[in-house]
Amino acid sequence: MLQNMRDGAGKWIVWVIIVILIIALGLWGISYYFMDGGAQTPPVAKVNGTAISQDELSNAYNRLRQTQPKLFTEPNASSTIKKQILENLVSEEVLYQSASDMGFAIGTAQLDDYLAQVPAFQENGKFSQARFNMILNRLMYTPAQFMQSLQKSAVISQLQNGIAASAFAMPSEVKQFAELLTQKRDIGYMLIPLKRFMDKVVVSEQQIKNYYQQNSKDYQSPEKVSINYVEITPQSIEAAIKPTAAALMSYYENNQSNYTTPARWHVAHILLNVPENADSKQLEALKAKLTSIRAEAEKGESFAALAKKYSNDIVTANNGGEMPWFTAGNLGPVFENTVAALKVGEISAPVQTQYGYELIKLLAVDKQNVKPYSAVESEVKAAYLSQQMHKIMADKQDTLSNITFENPNTLAPAAKQLNLEVKTSDLFTRKGESSGLLANPNIIATAFSDDVLQQSNNSDVLTLKDGTLVVLRVNKHVPATEVPLTEVSTEIKTTLQKQQAEKDAAAFAQSLIPQMKTSRAATDVALQHQLEWVTKPDVTRISKGIDPQILQQAFTMSGPQDQQALSLQGLALSNGDYALVGVSKVIIANDETLSKDRLTRFEQQAENTMAASSYAAIVKMAKDRAKVKYYQQNAG
Repeated sequence: MLQNMRDGAGKWIVWVIIVILIIALGLWGISYYFMDGGAQTPPVAKVNGTAISQDELSNAYNRLRQTQPKLFTEPNASSTIKKQILENLVSEEVLYQSASDMGFAIGTAQLDDYLAQVPAFQENGKFSQARFNMILNRLMYTPAQFMQSLQKSAVISQLQNGIAASAFAMPSEVKQFAELLTQKRDIGYMLIPLKRFMDKVVVSEQQIKNYYQQNSKDYQSPEKVSINYVEITPQSIEAAIKPTAAALMSYYENNQSNYTTPARWHVAHILLNVPENADSKQLEALKAKLTSIRAEAEKGESFAALAKKYSNDIVTANNGGEMPWFTAGNLGPVFENTVAALKVGEISAPVQTQYGYELIKLLAVDKQNVKPYSAVESEVKAAYLSQQMHKIMADKQDTLSNITFENPNTLAPAAKQLNLEVKTSDLFTRKGESSGLLANPNIIATAFSDDVLQQSNNSDVLTLKDGTLVVLRVNKHVPATEVPLTEVSTEIKTTLQKQQAEKDAAAFAQSLIPQMKTSRAATDVALQHQLEWVTKPDVTRISKGIDPQILQQAFTMSGPQDQQALSLQGLALSNGDYALVGVSKVIIANDETLSKDRLTRFEQQAENTMAASSYAAIVKMAKDRAKVKYYQQNAG
């Protein structure tokens, strides 16, 4: 099975690459790309002797901060998140080692092959080393680090796929699974509104004062900061570029393929399959057969009819052998060179291609068309401006990064050298603003980060969605302050009323349960108290029109003891109301009521559940067996 998993890697390895890109893409840091990449930094943990470096933790932390900045807006979030990231890195290393020990592996050459297929790394349909380097630079990866991360992810994915492929469920398990998912119930419920009890609750001034003192941290005005920042926008850079006519013409000539419609050919063919390990005698026989077919065509027999009669290409045979239009580089050199030598309407001699032995008839040709400069001048100018803007932005980003790093306590040197204005924002909280720069969660998270807020350093260079580069530092910090009791007294009173009303509603509901032994009794009790007992027959786990909380409660309860009884439980709802939920009947589907297709789907779902359970067990066992040592002094 391991070999099958390796052989099938092509079906999923590209997705592993894409997931890595999706998680991390959008990061920046050109200067980092030229560093060693963390090989010399001290370990933050070791898994069975294999070190996880300080840089690995730092880079993973920075990637998450860039892609999920909202996670970092809460006070003290950074330290909690860093601990979780470290645990994730440890878990990944444990799984990688376990998968490797089980025999899962993937070679560098195989990774290289599939790497070339990733659209993000391509230009004009081909792998671009420059684009690859640029993206890795943005990901804060060196090539070696990225390939190592990719290899780990690929090997772990092999383990996951191997477990999924080997999972199975016994017929009895499938039956039980199907019964649970298709089960129906007759249920009823009664809502007890919180507002019935709110006005009856009396709250004293002393209670309000005591609550305020016990929960003073909840009644503080939020801390605020204002920031100084410099920014470089793509629009400002592009506006300053004044291309000459000569520069635009040079760009057009050097990138003429972008303004060229390539030649394409329309052909029909007759294909004869070549047997595996065919000898020369068999090849000659195929050639002779095609020669005979070609002679029939030249005598006037329809090529389309001959293709339908003789061709082994079942896709094109019924269409007279016609293939879709193609351009150079798609069908292999032998096939394409043969077509290039034909005139329209001409049939080739028998030729052996990578597909088999073939006759090829050229039906039509569209010649290569190069658009004149005059027709694409505006496109050329836009492309040229974009290219130059990105080059200048990259240079300025590197310069900005270096200056603000070398002068961590001020933005003035960077502003002077790059001719930028140091701007200042208004005060804002961790929630930010509704629009503008302060609506960007990454800006907010960075402004309140430990490095910027507590250490008073310049931030790293931040790249916004539109490509704008920003470096910021805190200008003013206003700590959270306690809000006077007089300002929150009414709010606290409402909170205390609600808390007591919820207790009263629950107590009232519980007092009714002994009187509601049947559905009829439940209806009568509800009427006595100006409430309603709502009945819902044949309810499934996904029924609409019922509060999901009530539905979930109904399917976690035991059924009634007999046909007339009502199984009943109380439930506090998220809106503060209270509900009594009853089950009067449980209906189990039998094999006869389930179609073969549904049983097949249930079997697959059961196997997926088994696979997930098996994988979780393997993960736990691997973690339990691994020798993990942490170096908290290096984790920061």
